[in-house]
Amino acid sequence: MRFIESGPDIPDELLLALDEGRVVFFCGAGVSRARAGLPDFFGLAEQVLRTLGGSDGAPAKKLLREAQTVEDRTGLSGVIAADRIFGLLEWEFFEHDIERAVAIALKPKKGVDLWAHEILLDLATSKEGITKLVTTNFDRLFDDCGRRLETWQPPRLPDLAIPNDLKGIVYLHGRAKEDYDGSEGHGFVLSSAEFGRAYLSEGWATRFFKDVIDRYVVVFVGYTADDPPVQYLLEALNRSYGGLKGVYAFQPGDSEEASARWQHKGVSAIPYANEDKEHSALWETLEAWSERAKDPEAWQKKTIDLALRGPEDLSPAQREQVAHVVSTKEGARKFFEIDPPVPATWLCVFDPVIRYGNPSEIREGQFADPFALFGLAGDPVPVNVKPQQHNAKREIPLGVWNAFALNHRDRMEFRDEHIAPLKGRDALISSRLPNRVSHLGNWLARVSDQNAAVWWAARQHGLHPDIQRQIRKNLERNNFNCAPNVLRAWHYLFDPWCAEKDAGRFKWHRFTEEIRAIGWNKNTIRKYESLTRPRMTASYNDSNNEAFPPQKTDKTDLERLLMLNVVFTNCSRKIEVPDEWLADVVAARKRNLEVAIQLETERGHYSWMVIPPIIPYPDPNINDYTRTEGIAGAVLKYAELFERLLTINPEQARRESATWPTGDDNVFSRLRIWASRFENLVPNEQFGDFLGEVSREAFWDLSHQRDLLLMLKARWATLPVLETERIEMRILEGPSRRKGEAERGFAERRAAVIADRLHWLHSNDCALNIDYDSEIKRSQSAAPNWKQEYAESADRSLEIRVGTVRRDTDHLSLLDEPLSNVLAKAQELSGYTDGYSIKHDPFTGLCENRPIMAISALRVEGRRGRFPKWAWLQFLSSDRRKNDSERLKIYIAEILILAGDDALKEVIDLVTYWMMIASGNLDEKCVPIFERFVNRIFQFLCNNPTIGDSDILRKGRNSSWVNASLGSPAGRITRAMLELDPRSKNFKESQGFPSDWRDLV
Repeated sequence: MRFIESGPDIPDELLLALDEGRVVFFCGAGVSRARAGLPDFFGLAEQVLRTLGGSDGAPAKKLLREAQTVEDRTGLSGVIAADRIFGLLEWEFFEHDIERAVAIALKPKKGVDLWAHEILLDLATSKEGITKLVTTNFDRLFDDCGRRLETWQPPRLPDLAIPNDLKGIVYLHGRAKEDYDGSEGHGFVLSSAEFGRAYLSEGWATRFFKDVIDRYVVVFVGYTADDPPVQYLLEALNRSYGGLKGVYAFQPGDSEEASARWQHKGVSAIPYANEDKEHSALWETLEAWSERAKDPEAWQKKTIDLALRGPEDLSPAQREQVAHVVSTKEGARKFFEIDPPVPATWLCVFDPVIRYGNPSEIREGQFADPFALFGLAGDPVPVNVKPQQHNAKREIPLGVWNAFALNHRDRMEFRDEHIAPLKGRDALISSRLPNRVSHLGNWLARVSDQNAAVWWAARQHGLHPDIQRQIRKNLERNNFNCAPNVLRAWHYLFDPWCAEKDAGRFKWHRFTEEIRAIGWNKNTIRKYESLTRPRMTASYNDSNNEAFPPQKTDKTDLERLLMLNVVFTNCSRKIEVPDEWLADVVAARKRNLEVAIQLETERGHYSWMVIPPIIPYPDPNINDYTRTEGIAGAVLKYAELFERLLTINPEQARRESATWPTGDDNVFSRLRIWASRFENLVPNEQFGDFLGEVSREAFWDLSHQRDLLLMLKARWATLPVLETERIEMRILEGPSRRKGEAERGFAERRAAVIADRLHWLHSNDCALNIDYDSEIKRSQSAAPNWKQEYAESADRSLEIRVGTVRRDTDHLSLLDEPLSNVLAKAQELSGYTDGYSIKHDPFTGLCENRPIMAISALRVEGRRGRFPKWAWLQFLSSDRRKNDSERLKIYIAEILILAGDDALKEVIDLVTYWMMIASGNLDEKCVPIFERFVNRIFQFLCNNPTIGDSDILRKGRNSSWVNASLGSPAGRITRAMLELDPRSKNFKESQGFPSDWRDLV
């Protein structure tokens, strides 16, 4: 957790260990250097040498100069150890003189700043008032803080085998006298000889440190990895222990560098940015940490109060502090209990899937990144993904914080009640959640009335049953103010979550094994019906592409919260239904179709109403998926079983068809139309009444048309004349007028579809009772664009086809046409044939192979005042335009210059795009026509300012004004002027625009 933005990331385990009084701080020279200004180990050696004097050629002075030179040259400290320098001093001076010089060098100035020492003492003091601090410094600045703590120094050190013996301040390497006139007791651990005695030969310092790390978490402050105490202490212990646990050290630098410095010593580095010599990032963090250490409960409350503002208003470091609070059982409990509750948008911080989501549009043309609003200071920064890159997906880094993942302390709570037993009632229910996670779930229940809560829940595959019960309880309270759509969304989620464990193909596998073992019976029929029954599911609506939840006060549509879908579980194995049980199976399937209609109607999407023909269309390119999945698959499976039942037992089939609802214009109307083909089900005398149950809307529904026409073809010859006349009257009546449909458009559509069916029946040997020729003429007069060839494929299936569409650009048929008729003929010949597998596009072929003829045809149309956009699009967007001759480019420009404003409004984007790509390598002779063309376009844009908006800006795909400008017509023309005008190649820096360009612009 970070206390400040640029500060070190302190591990949660270390923070919690301090709260529990299990941390011992080891303080080095950096603590006394921070504010008190005392020297480090090398600085101390330099001052001692100055005090003691001695020749410049003395070994100690030479080694000190060499050490400083090596450090300056390589940037590496500790290559020459400072304890060696003090060891060499012992060759020249008495030990007590050296120690006196050391003490003098460490004597603080009057009024010394003890701020850093106060902070460390605050951190090292538990809630019970017990201080546990060890220092290898010789100064008495911790004593000078005036807390009157017990002190220890060699040879008298705390015995950690005695409970609570470690309290106060341990001066591990000795302490200066009060008057700084030498050392107290047994002197200073200063030279290599003294270090060897303390850590190796006598080993009392090593034993003490070993006892400390066996019982406590250790934090080094004010050391570098190469300081002599670290070198002697940690490397020896790391080798003997095979690695250390629970030992931390603050280290300036980036994470990789800091870790490398301490890793081989077995210490976990806590890196921080060293942006100044004062190490302010470290000390500001330690100060904030000390405030927390004084009263962790008050700090938790303050942080939770901060969380009430919502994560979007906080910094990443502040969000991380909230994350630290909910990472503990007590913190999560307080987070859950605060009133009013913390906003549900914190779910986006707690869940790394949301934090690392792609940027999305929050309002028209404005995008935001969820990581910016919900990310934590310690999270690795994700890759930059542009909002338009819908296929790109950010990876969630391994190990990032997840509030709902069990941590070490959660697992320590596990008891028998957290593990489901083998037998008994408890074996049938879910095991309990750890207390911390349970508190977070209870908080979720408290904020379940908020949009963000259900929006987040829709992205999950389920919630623990205890949390679901708590949410239900809150939602059902009379005083729980919940918007109707939020309440509906939750209940849509609860049902599939409860059913999820009973659904799926595994149940089908068990069912097939059951009927193989015991056969069919009433119980297996019930199971079959249950397995084939459709169910409503609710999930995240990914079509919205929203990375941010709706706000608490937003009035939100249900579709923004979640997406509903009707799921049909199909058996992957073929199940043979015995004849004697077929009627029961068919009846079960029919009941499930009624359920499916109810669910699809409730869902509110109408794509399910397009059911493929029951009689398959012989096209290998049709996608079989649409005939096996969803409600379409259920309808076709029912029809298959029903037809088999009709063959085996017509009477049972008739009783089954008598139960079909008559108010449905989709599923059962289709079945009624299709089943009318079977004379043993619908005799001639009942045909009119049976088919008469099909409404006018269903009779004219295009998705029913293939089954209807093929049914009529199969029955027409045997039906009584009275029945065929009734059918003809229904056809001549035509469809109903659609809501909002123009009268003229309706008349034309009605005539066309009547002509389609009459012609198809006539051409398929169905003897009509009416005058076919006169009826067709009447229809053609109302629908002049209708053609007989359209009606030939009236029995065609509308199903989705797979495969490629071949583009036929054969233009030979246009070559003999007069220029005035080229475009009309091209339109006439354009379109799809052979089941939409071939697209005819003759004008594109003309643009590519005979561009002069194509542009001449466009010029003729232009003289008539017509600039058809489709034709100009095909001509100007052709790849061949890049390589047109200078003469042709001039010809095109001249035609466009003469176009009026109304014509240019239709093609301005195409025209400016062509100018941008076609103006490369222009000859000097083209400059005059180029300038006239640019002038005409700028004149048009001035007259029609709104026409010049960028496509990018209008569609809201990018809020960058630069991209928007370059994507506009004016931007394209400007790019052409700047990059493609032949005169621009000789431009010089800071020359400015030519005068004639300035006149244009």
